Amino acid sequence: MKLVQVEIPKLVYWPLKVLLCIGAAYSLYTIAIDIDNGTITRRGIAYYLEAEPRTFYINLVKRFVIFSVLIWFGTSGTRKKEVSSNGN
Repeated sequence: MKLVQVEIPKLVYWPLKVLLCIGAAYSLYTIAIDIDNGTITRRGIAYYLEAEPRTFYINLVKRFVIFSVLIWFGTSGTRKKEVSSNGN
């Protein structure tokens, strides 16, 4: 199975990877805090695990998908753009 890989210019390759991994770490941190509190706040509305479990878990899965995409592109989903011999 081939997953999406993006070619990035050499100049921004490592800074972008670091920023994506930091974003993934922050996303994982917010997931952990939300699970610990049992509350997810989205668009100013608080969803409680006890009151609205389906909405809570849907938002939790959404945040986990965002974390997964950030960690994929921060680790293996990017590669350096190769410059051909004729300069293109």
